[in-house]
Amino acid sequence: MKKLLTILVPALLLSSFLIKGHSISEILVKINRYFNERPMEKIFLHMDKPYYTSGDDLWYSAYLVDYNSNSFSKLSEILHVEIFDKNGNSVIHQKKPIVNGLANGVIKIPSLNPDYYLVKAYTNWSRNFGDDLNFNYYMKVVSPSYNNDDNSIETVINFYPEGGKIIANKLNQVLFTSNLKRASTSYLMASEKDTIAKIAYNGKGFGKFRIVPKSINEKFHLTFEGINNRFSLPDIDESGVSLTLSEKESYYDLTLHGSADLSGNTFSFILMHKGNVVSAQEGIFKNAGNLLRLPKSSMPGGLHHILVIDEKLNVLSQRLIYNEVQNPDQIQVSGNSTFNLGDDVELKLSQEGQSRSHLSVGVTPYKYFGDSDKPAINYDFNFNNSETGKISINDKLISEKLETYDFTEILNGSSPTFQYPIEKQDLMAINVTLDQLNESISPNYSISLKSKDSIDFYFAQIKDDNLTFAVPAFNGRRDLIVKPHLWSGVQPKYTLQNSYPSNSFEKEFMQTPEETAYARYSRENNVIGRFYNSSYKKKTDNYEAPLTFSILRSFDKEINLKEYIVLPDMMTVIKELLEGVRVRKNNNGEDMIRMFSVDQETGYFKKPHEDQPLMLIDGLPIYNSKYILNLNPLEVKKISLSYAEGILNGVNYDGVLSIETEEGHYGKIQKLGQGVFAINGYAGNYEFKIPKRLSNDPDFRSTYYWNPHVELTSDHPVTLTFPTSYDPGKYLVDIQGINEDGSIIAQKFIFEVR
Repeated sequence: MKKLLTILVPALLLSSFLIKGHSISEILVKINRYFNERPMEKIFLHMDKPYYTSGDDLWYSAYLVDYNSNSFSKLSEILHVEIFDKNGNSVIHQKKPIVNGLANGVIKIPSLNPDYYLVKAYTNWSRNFGDDLNFNYYMKVVSPSYNNDDNSIETVINFYPEGGKIIANKLNQVLFTSNLKRASTSYLMASEKDTIAKIAYNGKGFGKFRIVPKSINEKFHLTFEGINNRFSLPDIDESGVSLTLSEKESYYDLTLHGSADLSGNTFSFILMHKGNVVSAQEGIFKNAGNLLRLPKSSMPGGLHHILVIDEKLNVLSQRLIYNEVQNPDQIQVSGNSTFNLGDDVELKLSQEGQSRSHLSVGVTPYKYFGDSDKPAINYDFNFNNSETGKISINDKLISEKLETYDFTEILNGSSPTFQYPIEKQDLMAINVTLDQLNESISPNYSISLKSKDSIDFYFAQIKDDNLTFAVPAFNGRRDLIVKPHLWSGVQPKYTLQNSYPSNSFEKEFMQTPEETAYARYSRENNVIGRFYNSSYKKKTDNYEAPLTFSILRSFDKEINLKEYIVLPDMMTVIKELLEGVRVRKNNNGEDMIRMFSVDQETGYFKKPHEDQPLMLIDGLPIYNSKYILNLNPLEVKKISLSYAEGILNGVNYDGVLSIETEEGHYGKIQKLGQGVFAINGYAGNYEFKIPKRLSNDPDFRSTYYWNPHVELTSDHPVTLTFPTSYDPGKYLVDIQGINEDGSIIAQKFIFEVR
């Protein structure tokens, strides 16, 4: 159990801090409860290259970490990796087991048009917390002749005011990101001829400037030399708070500029780190601004969340601060820096710290990551800028899409509900949304999982407009059949939700994403953003959804019709071959299939059941016997019988009669309210293989080495050996990972083949 009062909160503040009648002690209790009841995990993917061509192999290593400690998560055990096109259509969906927070795999890139594609990695549980906890990366698929120095793509500029919005008559710092890969002079303009500032942009993706608008009616835009487009800044707001962060050697200065209507009002400042309150204080907005000094020594390493709220608990402004601390587990890479064609590369990895590190290592041509004269990956996060001196990690965090806290929800203190269950390795969670629901739609649904060799059958009930159920994990591909238990003739509209709904991606693709072929700063920045900003609080409560277990795991009897003479109709098949099954007339004079119960002591058949059995055709439940009686026996492959009776999720069944047809297409039955989807189980395991090379065989692969599971300690260094390419040039050894204490590891090494 966590302590309710973190020792990082200054004691002086505890007695004076008050928000609308809530003492700091009460707030800390609610914050702890909020994060304890919402265990979270965060996912990061290390991919072998920044861009791909159709037919390429995308090798990846996945890290699932705890939101609170950054250590490996023990919560989910199934990873989802999915690739979407710009219309939100899923082109690849892969599931992999997670073992002790680690997973790895390979995706064969299908034949795709050159364009941007969204790579997402998530767990079913992480979907309960929006998209911020998941890995999101814009991958570019290019033609084989793609030139990394191609500047033909449309220039995109995005603006990020530091405090969230630009406030009139106040000093505002604005960061902008760009996919423009060349240095250029930009101009901040108030009109066609009115230049506010001249900004040097060095082509590294970032820039920033300061601005003091005089009114909300002013309009500003940015222009670049050599580009005709004008890029408009966001509209000016009259009310709000702007933030300006200044980093010193031993502290941070945070200046708050409140709008005129806030002058004299009380505000509350909260600094949080992974759900813990680091500092909290109260102040009154001053016309000249409010200066808050944050000593680095009182802040743990990693990302911190700043909240400025008013007396009504409205969030006025927020941003993230990254407090860098020295990583004791520094990875050292030693080896030759130059090789001749055909030589073997030998690199030694070692570390100073005592904890065990888990790493993934990829080796690719350096040209994939930018011009060798202008290194594109900068692991120091220092991007020179003539106006500001550098763009630091704290500047870049302004533009990061990282999660923010709903402070109102925290103080509300209500217990959470979760739509998506935790997946374990022996279970898979399936989620289906139903649209156009009305009273005529059945609340009970049957779920069939059909493969070439087996059929599993389940029941689930609607919760809101969703069906969420769990099935035993499987490999390969199966058909998922969802059908109302009682069909009224109204056809529901089904949407498979074991991946994200497609419309959640449409806004992501409204603008051309940043050029990823360079993968400039994104590699290590992604690592830091994914690991340090979130993880979950450990909790013993079991959040797993109850298993909607199958009733077809075993049958009492199976009949293969090919082993018998051809019979004229199904009525005769039932009479001659199906022991304990008969056809009787119901009160309406209609033929109804009924099964006999079995005496558990003698094994003999007793009287027939009152109701008809659960009847399946290729996994599709049938509630009218005529569909089975109308089948042609030549179309039937196998009939399986289970004489047991029982109740499953509130649905009664008097035995089971399952028919498998030769074609497997539900006996060519017209739609009876069902939806059919093809879903994938676990993907296979493949090992990256270095081809055995004869004396002079050329090797022009784009990824020369990939090792997703390197374990390293100070006592046990690791030596990596692999042959060089026959393509002269520079090569990048990209090392990423995490140690068991939750520290992030990212290192690079460059060698040259001559």
